[in-house]
Amino acid sequence: MQLKNKIVILLLACGLAACDVAFETGSNGPQIGTAKLDNGLEIIVIPDFRADVVTHMLWYRVGSADEPKGKSGIAHFFEHLMFRGTQSMPSGEFSKTVARLGGQDNAFTSYDYTGYFQRIAKDKLGQMMAMEAERMQKLIIRPDIVAVERDVILEERSMRVDGRPSSLLAEQMRKRLHKGTAYEVPVIGWRAEIERLNAEDARAFYRRYYAPDNAVLVVAGAVTVNEVTALAQRHYGSLKPSGKPRAPRAPRRKSRQGGRRGRSAISARRRRRARPRRAARTKRDSRRVSGWPRARSRAAPTPARRPRQPQGPRPGS
Repeated sequence: MQLKNKIVILLLACGLAACDVAFETGSNGPQIGTAKLDNGLEIIVIPDFRADVVTHMLWYRVGSADEPKGKSGIAHFFEHLMFRGTQSMPSGEFSKTVARLGGQDNAFTSYDYTGYFQRIAKDKLGQMMAMEAERMQKLIIRPDIVAVERDVILEERSMRVDGRPSSLLAEQMRKRLHKGTAYEVPVIGWRAEIERLNAEDARAFYRRYYAPDNAVLVVAGAVTVNEVTALAQRHYGSLKPSGKPRAPRAPRRKSRQGGRRGRSAISARRRRRARPRRAARTKRDSRRVSGWPRARSRAAPTPARRPRQPQGPRPGS
């Protein structure tokens, strides 16, 4: 047998063996583990040992729906400020360190949460926790830094929203669909309110929401829940809780006309109104068969004419 064929057969055998192992060990999915520190930080671990890599995520229970009245956009604005430096890290050093270690990092803001993540080698997980713990409570917020980032946000809004008719339409549609709720405000905020954001607004927002008892730590990769809990206790355990984490949001109740109950009530009223009318129709149309639609009234068909028989010659003709 040629060497090429032997290599192909060997690769196929290895692939089948790997599939068998994956089926036997992962048929029920990853065994997710959870823990909680004394300061309120929740921990979720999703083991995945296919590569010696981890994803470290810190989710804060704060989004644009939590913003004070007249301060729209501050949740997204503060996401930018989190990269501007701490007492031991200069501005921009956070992302540079992650890139230097061969990792990736980013952040995102939504209506109900703000998240920060790094994808890094497993042996660098402790360093990522130390950096995140540093900026959770030791961020530097100065008026000059706030002014620079505010201009960045305004330029982002001009590029992504104000310069795109489709984005402006979507923004106004959402405002009308969610009128009277916190979800009518866009995540990036209204331009007039972004222009008024200042350092004091940022500090108040930081003290209120950026604390371990208002965060969830999620780590996925080649780690166990015991390993992550030990590292989290070392780096996050000394942080002080705020004592007032955001309460879980209550589910919004559907209107009486919406949902299953509303439709049933409307259908019942319609049935009650329709009963006398159906009875009257039944009396007028005695020929109607139950369960079949009434046929249209038609004129009686004209009887077909008989063809004329040929006649012989008339007498006297």
